[in-house]
Amino acid sequence: MNIYGRGPIWHVIREVRGTALNILDVGCGAGATGAELHKMGHTVYGLDINPEAVAEASSRIKQALVLDIDKEIQMPFPPKYFDLIILADVLEHLQHPKHALEMVREHLKDDGRIIFSVPNIANYKVRWNLLLGKFDSSCAPVLEDESHIKFFTLKTLSQLLAQAGYVIDSVGSTAGIDLPLGGLHIAGVPIVQKLREFITKCWKTMFAFQFVIVAKKNKGNER
Repeated sequence: MNIYGRGPIWHVIREVRGTALNILDVGCGAGATGAELHKMGHTVYGLDINPEAVAEASSRIKQALVLDIDKEIQMPFPPKYFDLIILADVLEHLQHPKHALEMVREHLKDDGRIIFSVPNIANYKVRWNLLLGKFDSSCAPVLEDESHIKFFTLKTLSQLLAQAGYVIDSVGSTAGIDLPLGGLHIAGVPIVQKLREFITKCWKTMFAFQFVIVAKKNKGNER
């Protein structure tokens, strides 16, 4: 089984607001993201399906546990314990993402936040290849990983979050448009990368590689 999480997920870390938070990193992998959050003064717990990854993460964050959120019906934490819950590149791997979202919701404080990063199946590369009758691993990176079993557009992801009892605070993105001279720097500024990010921000649903979403509990949907 591959070990994920040996490199920090910076586009998620940049969305973390507040100090001295209790954070749950679902799909923590080897704990690199959690380690960076720990350096920032947060208390980080992690869950992952891979025992080898959990063994690595245990030395980098407060606690890491083996748990399959696709199958478990509860988690070993008190209700409303976490200020922040992270699911970075997780939902696309789950058979039952709504179940997982509802389960972690019980452990999120009423004023807490949850951060997701999810690949955009409606990226222009996939759309173009569909017009050509192609839908396979050669179309786009989102289709290269055979462990991706659920695919989301921004609309379907928003619907899923609403059904699971969340309200979206913000929608960010990572750049998913290819431009020539990608490594070009002028006066130390990565010009082409900045242009990729600007174009993606202007039309996220077309050019985003991933959506980075911050959400909170829908308090009118308490069960």
